[in-house]
Amino acid sequence: MKFRSLVPTILIGLVLLGAPHSHAQDVRARIYGGEFATLYNGPVALIVTSTFLCTGILVGSREVLTAAHCTAGDESDSEYQVFVGGGQYGVSTRYYNGDYDPSADDFDAAPYDLGILLLNSAVTGTSPIPVLVGDPVGVGESTVIYGYGANELSGLPDRDPRQEGKVGQAVIINTAGGLLTSNHLTAGASVCSGDSGGPMIQSVGGRAVVVGTLSVGLNTTQNGFCYLAGDGEFDYVNLQSSTSRSFLANFSGITYLAADPQRLRSGTGQLVSKIRSASRVGRSSDFVKRVSSILTKAKGLRAYASGSKASVLNQAIRQLGAAAKARSLASGKRSLRKALSLMQSLYAMT
Repeated sequence: MKFRSLVPTILIGLVLLGAPHSHAQDVRARIYGGEFATLYNGPVALIVTSTFLCTGILVGSREVLTAAHCTAGDESDSEYQVFVGGGQYGVSTRYYNGDYDPSADDFDAAPYDLGILLLNSAVTGTSPIPVLVGDPVGVGESTVIYGYGANELSGLPDRDPRQEGKVGQAVIINTAGGLLTSNHLTAGASVCSGDSGGPMIQSVGGRAVVVGTLSVGLNTTQNGFCYLAGDGEFDYVNLQSSTSRSFLANFSGITYLAADPQRLRSGTGQLVSKIRSASRVGRSSDFVKRVSSILTKAKGLRAYASGSKASVLNQAIRQLGAAAKARSLASGKRSLRKALSLMQSLYAMT
């Protein structure tokens, strides 16, 4: 499952976003790197109290998913204001994962750093984004991240945080320990204070789904500005881990998307595009490398195909294998064209 495109209800004009650190943040703070985007009218939530700012995502009509460290503090419920879907909402109740320890080291607590804000009324004007189940995120997959956190320009005056969030891409480099880890070396953007609780999004079958929630990052904030630190590692809570699933099961209003029925179609569509791109490669070594990568991804779709679809997929896999082992670039491309035709047929069947 790779990121392709987000549905229009998320927002228009996606580019790059920065991500958060944890704990109390400057209300003026915003993301590092990339471009600003207007998130205020969509499902990405700005969470503000008198002492800190966080980000969240609407996953039910009243349920805003965020970080536990954004919900587990001493503030009263009445101190919270949530800007989402073009409106401003109060909070009736706060929750956080019972496995989360506020006194633990940030990185030790990160796998459990999941919280819910229950709004005092249902959000109108925007739809919640479902949480993905049944399709674990893998290393090397692209995602989209959102946040209202700090950036290199966050000290500028006259900026309304409700109008200036950020969005960008992050590539997963590790999925161990219930976390989805990335950094600014692979993502081209990074996270800082204020992005905490922000969503990590993928697209399955053309539908946006939430796969993670930002917990902690290595970057720092000084005088309201974000500064990159080291490789800029940042960790999102994996929403498909057992502790995440157990916590989220307590909220009947959360929406979900079971990805398995969509996986074959989305994966096949991505492979069609990759095969077309590989067919234009002019060097044998580059061609073999591209086709070998495509072959691996095609084999990964076998778990989602059955009957006649499985038959067509296996034929395509055989042609991809022949292309990767061909003695010449010309013969490799002939096999690749056959694989493309089969993949196009498979896509039409899904």
